[in-house]
Amino acid sequence: MEELDEHIGQQIQMTKNNAPTLVRIVSRKRDPNGKLIGKKHEIPQLDSRVYNVEYPDGHFEQYSSNILTEALNEMINHDGYDKSFVKEICGYRRDDKIAVRKDRGFTESHNGRSVPVITTKGWSVKIRWMDDAITWVPLNVMKNSQPLILAQYAKAMKIDTEPAFLWWVPHVLRQSSRLLSKVKTLFHKNNL
Repeated sequence: MEELDEHIGQQIQMTKNNAPTLVRIVSRKRDPNGKLIGKKHEIPQLDSRVYNVEYPDGHFEQYSSNILTEALNEMINHDGYDKSFVKEICGYRRDDKIAVRKDRGFTESHNGRSVPVITTKGWSVKIRWMDDAITWVPLNVMKNSQPLILAQYAKAMKIDTEPAFLWWVPHVLRQSSRLLSKVKTLFHKNNL
């Protein structure tokens, strides 16, 4: 299923016209008959999947899985941390008038199960950028641009059980460990 693809939804820094640009992988590319192009393979060099990537100006381009994996490898250091623009997250704040409280963090779904409320409203994080500037960034912006760093920070600060984090942090941490393993495998094979 395309929805379970490990690349879809990721943001990766690509270089275009000698400028780094943060792009989002939105879907797999399909042929004129609607069939997905390429196949996943355990050996990264043999993975032939092709993805639709959206640029900030709204235009789309297509890239192979190998190109995207290389771009991801360029973005992270050997420990799996993003080395692009964010130096560190140095604080967080919650607006209690807007943020969903823990006692209201779950709702009942149509089949009677309790599911987390999907929200990030009322939360901001304090970011120290590579140029040492410090700004407050809304949680939803940081979640969409640097999900792994934010998820690890939330876990370390023990706020990952708050409604604004509970519905996505566990997924990001699971996905990142799988992806990091694949990137390390690709890096190891390319450097033998």
